[in-house]
Amino acid sequence: MTKSSQLARLAAAAAALVIAGSAAAQTETSSHGTFTAEAGLSYLSGKTLAYRGYGGGDRDDRGLNLAFGWEHPGGIGVRVLTIGDLQFGNAFFRQSERSFNNFYGVEATGSLPLASSLRLKGGLGIGTSRLDVGDDSDVRHETDGVLSAGLQWRPWAHFALELHVDHLTRTGITSTALMAQVPF
Repeated sequence: MTKSSQLARLAAAAAALVIAGSAAAQTETSSHGTFTAEAGLSYLSGKTLAYRGYGGGDRDDRGLNLAFGWEHPGGIGVRVLTIGDLQFGNAFFRQSERSFNNFYGVEATGSLPLASSLRLKGGLGIGTSRLDVGDDSDVRHETDGVLSAGLQWRPWAHFALELHVDHLTRTGITSTALMAQVPF
């Protein structure tokens, strides 16, 4: 078993525990829940990112993460998300191998309060990743699992920041993002 598959199993177990813990902690049933729009810049790393054209061939990049979700007052929720690679140079140059372009997916989420304005977040889901070689003529879509974990700080009712990590299980991409969130 490789180190990355061990980490993925550990992350899946942690996300499952957060979701299960928030499901067990549900006490309120009369509220309607909270919708949340999210956006953030991320650091991407993984085996299917294209080599950069400069430097020593690092497999890392910058990305854009967007999400929209709903959360029950007890902590269980659902979230749709997208992760995009911001390496625009790949659009003009053909790569020798397929590389990550973007991911679209949905996940079940859970959240546990740590303090009055801090929450531990977790998620498990599925979606599709797009792999290409630099142009739209040779694209492959992969079904991909997503494991998520985050630490949310919510100082006000309609604003939060979250340090958030998403790991795509099949393509091996890890996205670490600082997400600005607007709950309403």
